[in-house]
Formats: sequence, C-alpha cells, structure tokens
Amino acid sequence: MMDEECVELTIPSQLRYLPLVSACVRGFCRWTLGLSGYERAAYDVQLAVHEAVTNIIVHAYGGRADGQVKFVFRSRGSRLEIEISDYGRGFDFNSIPSPPLSALQEGGYGIFLIKRLVDEVSYQSDPMRGNRLRLVKYFE
Repeated sequence: MMDEECVELTIPSQLRYLPLVSACVRGFCRWTLGLSGYERAAYDVQLAVHEAVTNIIVHAYGGRADGQVKFVFRSRGSRLEIEISDYGRGFDFNSIPSPPLSALQEGGYGIFLIKRLVDEVSYQSDPMRGNRLRLVKYFE
C-alpha cells in the first residue's frame, strides 16, 4: 500500500453520474489497497458514497442539475478517507433519526446506512463554504 495518495473528482449534480462515482470509488480502493481481502470493505465504502451522493443530489440540490459535487479520495496507510463537498441546502446531520427497522419504508435509510458502513462520519454545513461530508474506513 502506498503512503499517501490523493485524487479529486467533480461531477454535475445529476443522478446519471452515480455509476461513474461508484467506478471511481471501486478503482481507487483497488489501486491504493490492492483489495486482497478487502473486497467487502471496499463495497461498503462504495455503497456509503452512493447513498451520500444520492442524498446530496435529491435533497441538498432538490434535483437541480446545475450544482456540483466534489470528491477528494485520500489513502493514508490503512485508512481510506473520502470527502464529499457541495453547495446545496445543508441540514443538521445529527438530528436525522434512525428509520424504524420493524416496518418497511421506501426511503430514509441513507444516513443510517452510511453510519454503519464506514468507521467515521463527520458533516459540516456552512452557508459560505458549503457542505462537507467526510467518510473514513480503516483497512486492517
């Protein structure tokens, strides 16, 4: 594994770019980690990013196609960090309740899944600097 790698990607706020983002996450994991024994953890990261980007496009941008979503992928030793930034509408990340798992519902699982798929999650929202979601996964 390399000591530190960093790759940036910016996409329009359109759901049709989700496969590109997923391919980038998968490729970055494979390139930096080699994926020997890490396939499941890499899939978890890919799913967490997919959920985050979907929420940004649908909720932060309200489906507007004229926004941007920026990604910074970092690999530091056995730690993978993905920072996702946007200038859509922010929200109080910690006030979102977990969905009821006893009843089926169509939506509302995104943040719940993200928190369970990665090891660390942090979110900041600032009207001037935008929103930043940071996901960290450790590969031991």
